[in-house]
Amino acid sequence: MVSPLEQFDVIRLINFHFFEYDFSIVNTILPLFIFNIFAVCFCIGAKMHYKLIPDFWQVIFEFIFKFISTLILQQIGKQGIIYLPFFVTLFVFILFCNLFSLVPFGIA
Repeated sequence: MVSPLEQFDVIRLINFHFFEYDFSIVNTILPLFIFNIFAVCFCIGAKMHYKLIPDFWQVIFEFIFKFISTLILQQIGKQGIIYLPFFVTLFVFILFCNLFSLVPFGIA
């Protein structure tokens, strides 16, 4: 590595040309694909095995859900509950992207 800023270079990994449009997969988009696969697996895995006595993943999923719903009720009120799925998705996306960016060369 020549400079510390080299990790932020945008490098084309796969090139797609459709007529005059360029649809390329670059190194900055690849971690977002990985995160989306992880998030979908997390939500499906947490939702599949609901039990009366919760396991570890169900406790985490319920904690995040309860945290966001309490925050919405305090800040917006009862009329903001209809936006709960959007806010939970946005919160989990930002949380895991921030955690993923702590890994060196995680998100360029």
